[in-house]
Amino acid sequence: MFSSLRKLPLTVDLVPGESATSLGSRLARRNGVQRLITFCSDVGIDYFALANGDAQEVTRLGALAGVDPAALQLGTSQLIKPGWFRLGQERIKFTAFSRTALRSCGHVRQGGVISQMA
Repeated sequence: MFSSLRKLPLTVDLVPGESATSLGSRLARRNGVQRLITFCSDVGIDYFALANGDAQEVTRLGALAGVDPAALQLGTSQLIKPGWFRLGQERIKFTAFSRTALRSCGHVRQGGVISQMA
């Protein structure tokens, strides 16, 4: 089904633990598009499904970026039922997400993951 999706000529590297929307935003900018929602429309990805971690849309974005979709899915929260997401093995209520500021766990910061993302 995704064989028609080819890697874009201009790509960005996946940062370990990066979410699909973060990668998509950087990929959009690399290809001259200012907003992720516009980029998704241009390439035929359902923006809202991607923002909710839909596996099909994450896989499609991975194909365009030339990255492993399984690695991309690992850093992407996935809607499991209305109001609830899964990130790794954790269930998270949607109100815990702030998509405009980076917030992290102290254990993660000590492990150096955040410094790699900055």
